[in-house]
Amino acid sequence: MRGRRDDHHWDQVTEEDGELKCKHCNKRFKGGITRIKEHLGTEKGTGNIELCPHSAQFLAMLEPPNEFTSSQVTGDHQPTITACVDCSIGQSDVAGPSNMLKEGGGDEDMLTACFETMNPENDAAGPSNMVMEEGFPLSNGNNSFESCIKEIRELLDELSNQEEQHKDYLQWLEYCGEKRETEEAHDWLKKMEGLKQEANQVIELQDPLKKTDDLISKLSHMTYGMSFRWADQDFREMRDLLRDDNVFFIGVCGMGGVGKTWLATHFKNQIRRNKSFNFENVFWVTVSQDFSILKLQNSIAKRIGVNLDDDDEITDRAEILSSALEKIGRSVLILDDVWNYIDLQKVGIPLRTNGIKLILTSRLHHVFQQMDCPTRNLIQMTPFYGEIEGWELFLLRLGCDGKPTTLSREVENTARSVVKMCENLPLGINVMARLMKGANNDINIWKHKLSKLENSAMPKDMEEEVLKVLKRSYDHLADTTIQSYFLQHALYSDVAAEVFGMNLLDEGLIQSTRSLENILVDGQAILAELGSHSLIYLSSEEYRNHWCMHGLLRDMASDIVKGKFMLRCKKGLKDIPEMQEWAPHLKKVSMMDNSIQQIPEGTSPQCPHLSTLNLSRNMITYIPDCFFYHLKALSLLDLSYNEDLTSLPNSLSTLMCLKSLLLEGCFSLKYVPPLGNLQELSRLVISGTSIKKVPKGLEKLAKLRWLDLSHNTQLECIAWSMIFALTNLQYLNLLRTCITGKAKIVQRMMMSSLEYFLGSFRDAKKFADFVENILNRDGGVKYYDIRFPTPFLLHDPHFLGKETKRVIAGNFKGFELLLPHDLDELIIKFNQERSGDLCGAFSFKAPSSLRKIDVRDCPKVERLCCLCIRCSFCQHLQNLQSLILSDLEILRAIWGEDDEFIGLPNLTQLKIMYCRRIQSLMSAESLGKFPKLESIDVYKCPAMKEIFATGMSEDDPDVTITLPKSFRELKLYGLPKLVGVSVYSSIIVCKSPPTVKVRFCNILRQSHLRYKPSPSASESIIYFTSYND
Repeated sequence: MRGRRDDHHWDQVTEEDGELKCKHCNKRFKGGITRIKEHLGTEKGTGNIELCPHSAQFLAMLEPPNEFTSSQVTGDHQPTITACVDCSIGQSDVAGPSNMLKEGGGDEDMLTACFETMNPENDAAGPSNMVMEEGFPLSNGNNSFESCIKEIRELLDELSNQEEQHKDYLQWLEYCGEKRETEEAHDWLKKMEGLKQEANQVIELQDPLKKTDDLISKLSHMTYGMSFRWADQDFREMRDLLRDDNVFFIGVCGMGGVGKTWLATHFKNQIRRNKSFNFENVFWVTVSQDFSILKLQNSIAKRIGVNLDDDDEITDRAEILSSALEKIGRSVLILDDVWNYIDLQKVGIPLRTNGIKLILTSRLHHVFQQMDCPTRNLIQMTPFYGEIEGWELFLLRLGCDGKPTTLSREVENTARSVVKMCENLPLGINVMARLMKGANNDINIWKHKLSKLENSAMPKDMEEEVLKVLKRSYDHLADTTIQSYFLQHALYSDVAAEVFGMNLLDEGLIQSTRSLENILVDGQAILAELGSHSLIYLSSEEYRNHWCMHGLLRDMASDIVKGKFMLRCKKGLKDIPEMQEWAPHLKKVSMMDNSIQQIPEGTSPQCPHLSTLNLSRNMITYIPDCFFYHLKALSLLDLSYNEDLTSLPNSLSTLMCLKSLLLEGCFSLKYVPPLGNLQELSRLVISGTSIKKVPKGLEKLAKLRWLDLSHNTQLECIAWSMIFALTNLQYLNLLRTCITGKAKIVQRMMMSSLEYFLGSFRDAKKFADFVENILNRDGGVKYYDIRFPTPFLLHDPHFLGKETKRVIAGNFKGFELLLPHDLDELIIKFNQERSGDLCGAFSFKAPSSLRKIDVRDCPKVERLCCLCIRCSFCQHLQNLQSLILSDLEILRAIWGEDDEFIGLPNLTQLKIMYCRRIQSLMSAESLGKFPKLESIDVYKCPAMKEIFATGMSEDDPDVTITLPKSFRELKLYGLPKLVGVSVYSSIIVCKSPPTVKVRFCNILRQSHLRYKPSPSASESIIYFTSYND
């Protein structure tokens, strides 16, 4: 089941009482993103959701929908390429919904109005003569009666196909017990039957006086289909894969209890009952953890009625089994609950067209990888993303006879909190609903249950039927070491890979003598292995490289380490647990992601063995001094993102065993006690706080390996002498932190361990001093991310996962900028001062290591560089692979192209965006200087007339433009003046035709892109494909 993505459609509704409410018309309905889109008229559904009367206003904000068709390159060389043409709407077209295609005003308008259509026979014909009204296609009033009959027949064919799909969906809904949804499906099918009869009458009577427009409109409306619930995406995927004759192997993966067996069981029943799948048989085998080839062969043989001799060799048995399966014909074999790699050939399972199709369910991602299951054939099931579907399932299971129950307002809020504890896992919801049957509207029972769950007291039935099921994944882990990694992750609801890796280091689970790079690699590998067992998953949130654990899996972990760990993440706690719960033998405590506000005066846990305490992401404002008195063994303390915490108690200074102190995002924090006594401290993060001075004793922390003092905007300058005293530092983050003093060579020798550096410089001389004395010396920093002079540019949370050496330069002027000699990536952004070109901005020469240049928002830059052999900077750009230019207002040329032009021999990617004045990228003649160029992307450059300038006139014969052999893709978006690859008639010569993606290019036509595989070959036309990025 797919998670909800960031989508502007969700902004048009609110969620109230388990329903969606449209902000425009206040209509209420249930479902997910599909129904919202149908209601707003942006996507076809099934006709059961009423169209919003204000949909036109919403559509006016959107770009036109993609409507592409398929064609081929014509001529001698004919590879198949998908095709589309963007055409502008003529002034005489009907006003109204076409307004939704307007983009801004003035020169920034790429198109005032545009529909995409495909007409290879007459590509200059202009816009389609069809317009849209309320999201539905209408027939042209000038069409003949015969053309209307043809349109009706086509719509009936499409609806017949949909009818079969909806009948399948209806059976799925009945299988799920969805009475309300089932009634909607019946209504759609009934309405469809009536329209079919009406249409057949029109076709049979052939009465030209019969009104056909109304019928066409009704049929068109029905082609929008019935909306599928968001939770039914997996059903649709499975149905489509089963009907695809080119698919032989279907995988269903996900954590325990997510519904893999449930989904497979439904389709097993459907195949047996429903001939539309066109399978003769379906066979089910539960494999489970005690797998062996011999046992699996016997199970399959038993299902298909074949006798196998246990004394025969496995290979002989496989031949017998394979022969028998081939004789069966088109059939489906379901292998459920697989925990190990299965060699299908050794077992005797043949996969081929019109033969056996395999469905395999497993919690283990690596099983599908090892068995070569194509990624496109893998259905990745996850718990429900939003609360609506989980709540609906709970009410359904809580009710009787397939009808959802109704709860009072008073009970509902508490009941929702109870369901929330299941974190939308279907197995957990089903069991919890069964346990709460009979509670009805007794608020005391619900409150009692919620209180127990908040304290991690699982009902016995939940332990037996849910936690034990989940524990099978834990038991399957290779050894106790990887199991300990999982238990360590249970301390966090989600955690960044680098934090997790360093935590393992603190716990002694990773060797401390290894380099930081190796430690981080180990952490990533461990997380990937846990993810492969469906025990954790990577967050889908943009800009967050965090690994998350489902709450019920954490409850399972809590059950395993009962008495040693106290795991209360995301339990809705408002108060710290009572002192009697802080047992003396506790080793680890986590109350991450709660709403704890205060730790009362006098609170002092008696936990002499406690090594880890995670109180991050709470609302703590105060910690009493006595709190740490009896926590002398504490080695990891995480108080991050307690935004109202203003100070830390002085007793923190007595935690002699402390190895990690994490204080990220404590925005109000002003006081941190002296740290000089914490001689075991190896990781210190004080980031995004309000401290004004560095904590006393920082320079005495000889074992410190990781120091993050970034984003402390009120912090006074830090002297280099203090930093260089920390001779074991491997990671140093000083972004948005002022540094004083000089970085001398002798001091650099004291920091020979430094691997990662992130920092920002406000002064050019200090930046040059750091580059010359630190980065450009032998044994310099492995990876760095330096900003000058604007430190807030381009936050990159994945920096530690990349081997990056990057400089981000901002608003500099009047001096030559010295660059590190091993620089990989140079970004210039928000430079309001630099005019002309950039060649003179840098000292002497470009680093020969430079692979990427990205220049953005520089309004005075007229040209990027000269690319002349005499230029000390340009002559060292020969290893550049990627060039990105964006928002350069007066850019007229990327480079000069005189007789000494040297080009970029290793450039593979060229991308230019929002450059208003440039009219062409380069000359056609200069293409030979870019032999490895693979892709060109031109986006919203309104003055662009041609991609390659030829210098030819209108009267000259066709000019040949030879592309590099490596060239594969040309993307063109929002170029209203673009005539073609050149202004005048030209033919592209390339080893194979490149993919050309076009959108919102009014003038460009298919005939403007002609192609030859060689100068002597006959020419073809390259058809456009859709631009989806």
